[in-house]
Amino acid sequence: MGIFDGLLKKNRADWCDSCKTNMTSVSQQLFWMPMTVGHYASYKKADYYLKNLRPVAAREQIPAGYYACDARMYRCPQCGRRAAALRNFLPVREQEKVEETITFRNGELDTLLI
Repeated sequence: MGIFDGLLKKNRADWCDSCKTNMTSVSQQLFWMPMTVGHYASYKKADYYLKNLRPVAAREQIPAGYYACDARMYRCPQCGRRAAALRNFLPVREQEKVEETITFRNGELDTLLI
């Protein structure tokens, strides 16, 4: 494995930091966020997401002009370690304008996605 491959795997949410293997997706949930167009702010702390994300069953339930979050929980099949990846985006017509993807690797969002 080259340097580039190592950096790529280290920065992907679906690779285990301990085992260096591909993690499996165990759950996925769509949320809407209380931020409107033009007012996006980046939050790196899990507390913000635990308090403010509101689950929705379908993309059509996200209020117009609000940001959304596609959250995925991953689990390592070898060691059981978990990671959560949040992809924050603005739904615009049939497209998604992705702002950022944030990964939590220490179980901070376990209560949100399980």
